[in-house]
Amino acid sequence: MNSSKSWSLELRNAADAAPRGLPEFFERAVNGLSPKPGGHEREEAEERQCRCVECAKEGVQQLAVVYNKDVILSKDAPRAADVLREIEEIRRAAESLRNALSSVNDFTRLAFSDVGGFAPSRWPEASDRWGRGKEEPDLSCGSDDWIQDLTSLERKARAASSRFEESRGLSKGEVDKGGNTNLFKEYRTSAEYNLVVQGWNLFQRFRPNEAKGGEGSDFSNFLRDVYAYATGRDAESYSGVANWVKTLARPLRRLDELVARRAQLYSDWKALALDPDARRSLDKEIGVVVYQIAFQQQHVLDLKLGKKPRRSEEGS
Repeated sequence: MNSSKSWSLELRNAADAAPRGLPEFFERAVNGLSPKPGGHEREEAEERQCRCVECAKEGVQQLAVVYNKDVILSKDAPRAADVLREIEEIRRAAESLRNALSSVNDFTRLAFSDVGGFAPSRWPEASDRWGRGKEEPDLSCGSDDWIQDLTSLERKARAASSRFEESRGLSKGEVDKGGNTNLFKEYRTSAEYNLVVQGWNLFQRFRPNEAKGGEGSDFSNFLRDVYAYATGRDAESYSGVANWVKTLARPLRRLDELVARRAQLYSDWKALALDPDARRSLDKEIGVVVYQIAFQQQHVLDLKLGKKPRRSEEGS
C-alpha cells in the first residue's frame, strides 16, 4: 500500500474546491432565488425555512463548493478491485509479521525488551544480561498477545473481503464488474446529478413550487449560473447539468407533492384529537402516502445509478 496516495472523502486541500467563476455569476444565482432583503427574516419558525439574502448566498456558495469537490474526488476514486487488493495486502502483512514473531529466538526477545518492546515476563538486570549473570531469565514472550492480535486481524481481513464481495454481488474470486465507474461515483453518483438535486431543494426553499425543468426556466438558469460560478466554464456549452435537470425535474416535483401531502395529513390528524374514528381513517391514508414517498425517493436514487441521461429524456 502506498499511503502517500491514499484516497479520502476529504480533500487534502479544501481550497482546491473553491469556486473559479466570476463573482457576477454568484450574484446572478443568488438573485435567481429571489431572497428577501434584511437579515435572517423568517416566515416560519424552523431555521431551514429562512429565505434571507445571507442564507441565499450561503446556499449558492455551498452548491458550488460541493460540486467542485465531487468532481475532484470522482477522478481518482478507488474501484472495488482496489478495496479487495488493499484488504489482501493487510492480511498478508499481518500474516508475515505474525510468522516473524512466532519464530523469533530468545536473544532477539531480550534485545527487544531492552528498548521497551515485547519483553519476557521476567528478565535479568542489565548487568546480568547476555550470559553475564547466573540467574536464568524467564523468556515467556510478551509477544503472544501481539500474535493473537495479528491472527485476529487476518481473520477480520478475510471476513471483510468476503462481506465486501457479497455486498457488491461478486462471486468468490471475482475482482471487479468493470465499467467506467468507481466507488465514489456509485456512492455520490455524478457531480451534475448532485448539483441538480441539491439545487432543486435550495430553489424550492426560496421559491416553493416554482422549480421547472424546461429549458430556459428560472430553475435551469439558476443552475447554469451556479455551474459557471463553480467552474469558470461556459454553462451554455456544457449539457451535463441540463440533461439531468430534464431527467430529474418530474420525479423531484412528484416527491415534493407527496411530502406536502404528508404534512397536510399530519396537520389534519392533529386537529382531530377528539375524534379517534376519523384519526384511524387518516392513519391509513398517511400510511399510503408514506409508502409512496419511500417509493418515489428510491426512484430518484435509482436514476443516479444508471447511465448519464439521454438528451431525449425530458421532464415537464
